[in-house]
Amino acid sequence: MILYIDTHHGDTSTLATANRAGLVVRQRVLHHDRDQSVQLLPAIEALLRSSKLKLTDITGIGVVQGEGGFTALRLGISTANALAYALHIPVVGIMHRETERLETRLQKIARSLKTTRGKLRLVMPKYGRSPNITHPKK
Repeated sequence: MILYIDTHHGDTSTLATANRAGLVVRQRVLHHDRDQSVQLLPAIEALLRSSKLKLTDITGIGVVQGEGGFTALRLGISTANALAYALHIPVVGIMHRETERLETRLQKIARSLKTTRGKLRLVMPKYGRSPNITHPKK
């Protein structure tokens, strides 16, 4: 099974499980207000439980690596990388395209996971623009 994590948008996150062909088994959309970091891991656990899966049933992870908000992307990518490392499974990144269906993204992820041949690697974020860092308030 494939776990899909998309946190690129600050207000919503999409999680899904898919079979090895990239067909959606279960999907969950989270709506949050600046508590994405608190909701993400419990939501993954709930998604797996509702799919009747254990974490060890996941054979690969796909994560949206860009473009998106700095903190939102960092949260999803670091979660995906940590889970992949802990479970000794591959992780692949994919760019989010608004017009692309979830199932199309999952099928791309499934093809990419097949070519990784079980190699462990990290996904790096692609923010799409330079950071907007402000000066500290006095």
